[in-house]
Amino acid sequence: MEKYKIIIADDEEIQREFAKLSILETIKDKEFIFDEVSNGKDLVEKVKTNEYDIAITDNNMPFTDSDDGINATKEIREFNKELPIILVTGCHNFSFKLAEAKVAGINNGLSKPYNMEDLVELVKKYL
Repeated sequence: MEKYKIIIADDEEIQREFAKLSILETIKDKEFIFDEVSNGKDLVEKVKTNEYDIAITDNNMPFTDSDDGINATKEIREFNKELPIILVTGCHNFSFKLAEAKVAGINNGLSKPYNMEDLVELVKKYL
């Protein structure tokens, strides 16, 4: 069975659990290993020291002087241009935020609340 490593960054534990369960309950023909962090700084550090197949990051979470996953992505893109990064955000103006995120290096995104099928579709796209 193919094995994939995914990192999920979100300051809300329930959101991390929902993402994991969505993937595990839907994609049965692959094996997954998950790492979890609750802020952008830890996301950057984990990506520096580990290899991941996909990163899923919240937009609004603590990151040093800023509070978004977009800044974490900018920093990750300085040393890793290949990692697929999916942004999840509760931002009220999702299309504007996604356009900003794509400039920063985000590959794709979802607006919260999202359904499991949409997340799984994106994950499958990048596996």
